[in-house]
Amino acid sequence: MMKIVASLFPGNKHYEQGLMDTDDNPLMNKLAKVLDSSLNNNVIRERLLHKNPYLLSLYYWIIFENGFLHAADLISQNFLTADSPNWQKMLGRKTIVSLIEASIGKAHYSKTQWKEITKKVNKGEAKQVIKEALLEVKGHRGRKRTMILLEEMLPAESVTILTSAIEKELSEWKRIEETDTIQAYIFAALVKGELTNGKYNYRTFHAAMREKFPDYHINEGFDWAEATYNAIMSENNGGNLDISEDQIQRGKNLADNIRIRFLSSINPNIK
Repeated sequence: MMKIVASLFPGNKHYEQGLMDTDDNPLMNKLAKVLDSSLNNNVIRERLLHKNPYLLSLYYWIIFENGFLHAADLISQNFLTADSPNWQKMLGRKTIVSLIEASIGKAHYSKTQWKEITKKVNKGEAKQVIKEALLEVKGHRGRKRTMILLEEMLPAESVTILTSAIEKELSEWKRIEETDTIQAYIFAALVKGELTNGKYNYRTFHAAMREKFPDYHINEGFDWAEATYNAIMSENNGGNLDISEDQIQRGKNLADNIRIRFLSSINPNIK
């Protein structure tokens, strides 16, 4: 880590080596390389077998003690203060952005976890840096994608009630079935009940549900649930021969029942 930091300052060999780096954000590039090597499954296995105490401490800190989040908080306290010189603020901003990129891309941190840390840091530059960095994060295949939280898709005044009602539907379904089809019914209920604060497609909703409810083991694949949702919302089968008319009608009935329950949870007078 000291070598990475040293590469940003003139007058040493690490800086000279860094001049050869064509990446727009050399700090992020170097952090990614460090994590690529240290998070390699075979490397981890070998080091754990040798019971390297430093490695064990590092992974315990990252996994069980939210190491990336604490690191960002410490950096914001020391590098992004009101009296910090510009060069120090620049280094602090780049480091926090790099931590977010690396943690989501390499260490499977979630956007929700990073949003939680913004509640703990004082108002100011660090909060804004984290907020801006979260707008776009790299996916695991290297493409940038916009991540939207479930809470951001729902009306602000009903977020708590609706997220609780959604989890209840998900929980009851998962007790009986392992499929993710319930998500198609839930999303159709939200759209039909005009309970979203904008127009979203099913894939965005699916990703938001995986982010919000990791304990329910929602699969990354969404093709079947997406096709079911489209069929429910369409006037006809939409040409999908894999979904029968009976399945579509059942889906519409379930979605309508869920819609009524959602509306009733917001306004108990609705019957």
